[in-house]
Amino acid sequence: MPLVLPYLTHPDPLLRLVAARAAARSAPPEALGGLAEALLHTGLPRGALLEVLLLLEDRAAPVLERLLEAGGSRELWAALEAAGRLRLLALAGAVSGFLAHPDPELKAAALRALLRLGYPPDGHEAAVLEALDSPQEFLRIHAVRLLPLLSPAFAEGELWKRLGDPSFYVRRAAAEALAHARPALLEHAAAEHPDRYGRDMAAQVLRER
Repeated sequence: MPLVLPYLTHPDPLLRLVAARAAARSAPPEALGGLAEALLHTGLPRGALLEVLLLLEDRAAPVLERLLEAGGSRELWAALEAAGRLRLLALAGAVSGFLAHPDPELKAAALRALLRLGYPPDGHEAAVLEALDSPQEFLRIHAVRLLPLLSPAFAEGELWKRLGDPSFYVRRAAAEALAHARPALLEHAAAEHPDRYGRDMAAQVLRER
């Protein structure tokens, strides 16, 4: 590890990536702190950094924790994505804090991570509602998918409402969430939802089940 870490700041980006991969594969527990600090300064693109973090597998938690504390936008995005993909439930509390982040890409990454973790963001309903009303379609989609993890009374009302979203994909996400969490309510929506496109989407998802 001491021989590899200096290459994480090498001018050649390909060499930096190769070194980061090698470090992630071989780092023993006592070297993870040094690796985390080095990854904060590699300047790797976020996709490449995510690849490196996933190579850590069950050793990833302390590295991700440090990136979530001190990283820039690339490091934060990669750490949030990795936390969800590696199912690191111990980081769910830290991930939840990013639901109110002003960067929509980071907010979306937090929503995806919590969904993968199956972790209900209790106490962060206001941030989820803000995402549901975002002008950015991708944020609304991710927020809708997370709704079934919240309290039924809150989730069902919001999913019903989102069946009337102007976006096909948001309506689709709402109908699929209802199909999983409350199929009877989806059947009711197919017959009684006030938005014709909401009714059509509910009926379509019901037919596909």
